[in-house]
Amino acid sequence: MKDKFSYFDFICYFIPGTVLVWAVILFAKSLGVLVSLTTFNEFTDSLGFIIIAFISGHVIQYRAKLKLEPSIKKKYWGSAFVSDQYLIKNNKFCTEVDRQKYLGMAKDKFGYKEEELRKLDTVSEESKKISHSVYRKAYAFINNEGIAERAAVANTYYNFFRGLAVASSYSAIVFLSQLIIKIIENWWGWSWFVIKDNLLIPVLLTIFFFYLKTCFVDRARQRGELHVEQVFNSAYSRLVGGGSK
Repeated sequence: MKDKFSYFDFICYFIPGTVLVWAVILFAKSLGVLVSLTTFNEFTDSLGFIIIAFISGHVIQYRAKLKLEPSIKKKYWGSAFVSDQYLIKNNKFCTEVDRQKYLGMAKDKFGYKEEELRKLDTVSEESKKISHSVYRKAYAFINNEGIAERAAVANTYYNFFRGLAVASSYSAIVFLSQLIIKIIENWWGWSWFVIKDNLLIPVLLTIFFFYLKTCFVDRARQRGELHVEQVFNSAYSRLVGGGSK
């Protein structure tokens, strides 16, 4: 568990934090203030970078959970998590054939009653709670059985891409700010050399990071859906296809 926790920390906190800190460093360098942020000690500067990147990663994930995740739910998932809808009839995430298999699993192995499962034939707040409840039992089961690796990896990468989306968005804003400052500084001295030396790079980086944000949002969506699919597939394979202990 310690190795998995460290791996999660690295890709979900440190990498998104590093992206944003790198953008801020380039911004500070363009303003000529980077030297005031260094200690001229390689070890101290490196340690400081790691700590700030890790802390920034936590802030990024907090903002991703608070702001980006509701946006993903609203745009792609009908303002609810995939697990809230996965077992509801006519949902777009699970075929009816598989849904019936999972309902049988919920009844025979997890102790749900037929009248409870019949509520999943229509969309309601109660049916969403039941669907999510079955998901939680299935996820707990595969964790206890030690077969949750695929589902856990999908969930880790959901958080990873969600964090990268926010880090990319903030980085784009940083480079956009740099562009605005450079435009103001060179307002009366336009030339090709000014554009090439001061404006071209921040323009390209702003566009690039806004594009990355859209890509990472879609990747987060894919991984979120895959996570729930893997939870039910793994549980069903062990309980029905592979036999339970």
